[in-house]
Amino acid sequence: FETSADSRPYLDQSDPRSDFIVRWRFWRQWAVETNPSFAYLPADTRVPDHTIWNHMSLTSAFQGCSEKTTSDSNSIQASLLLFSIGPVQPLIAAARNFRDLWSGSFLLSYLIAEGMGVICKHLGPDHILFPNIWGVPLIDLMLKEVYQSAKVRTDLDKTLWDQLWVNNSRNRQWYLQPNLPNRFLALVPASRATEIATAVKTHIEATLQDIGHAVIKHLDPKLGTEATKNQVGVEQWFPERIAPQLKSSIECQWQTFNIPTSFQEIIRVAEEFLPRESNGTESAALASVKRLREMWDSLPRGHHTSYGLLTPTSAWPV
Repeated sequence: FETSADSRPYLDQSDPRSDFIVRWRFWRQWAVETNPSFAYLPADTRVPDHTIWNHMSLTSAFQGCSEKTTSDSNSIQASLLLFSIGPVQPLIAAARNFRDLWSGSFLLSYLIAEGMGVICKHLGPDHILFPNIWGVPLIDLMLKEVYQSAKVRTDLDKTLWDQLWVNNSRNRQWYLQPNLPNRFLALVPASRATEIATAVKTHIEATLQDIGHAVIKHLDPKLGTEATKNQVGVEQWFPERIAPQLKSSIECQWQTFNIPTSFQEIIRVAEEFLPRESNGTESAALASVKRLREMWDSLPRGHHTSYGLLTPTSAWPV
């Protein structure tokens, strides 16, 4: 992309969703083009294990899970959504050549991208925690309509999508990379977790049926006449069987987990789910948090801070 000030995109008839998604996608890129070191700015100099970009994306996702409470104040009630499609191994085992293997891999990547696209459009791409979807071509494809709403310059009739997509062999190859796993982890509002998972499942299943109909449309002129059948040696052609086969070929599985909202709840969940050490003692992370709590309780009255151990973030090792 050109990065001079007069060629930077602006949003034509901007709306908050498009404005946010474009900033999420291109702010980091433009900053890095100005100075490569911007890609590695730590979020916290004391614990420099993640960048400011990771930090902003995650805090934004949590803010997107903010909901009104009975007291008319906002409260963050978030849930983790783990979503997967399969089966992967039977699809690989059915491949007869490298083309089949690539096609199956791309199909799974494309379908999971369509599923993540539902969350990207309705909540925001920041809500996808795994895999890292920033700059992934298939995700850019899912957000095509958003990028088409951004003009490159006032005096040019080009959109941001026109800058992303150039019809050449190199670019087509870029968008045909099956580089996404068959699952994703998202942060979603707890009250809507089931609704969102169901919407993702429904969209993936509908997308697969659309692909099947496109295949039928492509093959029917070739196999739909008796002359063609005799010529290619195909005795029978049953396009009506494709839709039921597709319906049973892909399985969507998902699970949600509400993130605890108190220190005590985190301890309870950790005691229930965290595996014990080989010697039978509780996990090191849980033991360290309990020692922290004991130390806090042993402090003399009046020596506690106003913020310590009052929020679930105090138990972040767990």
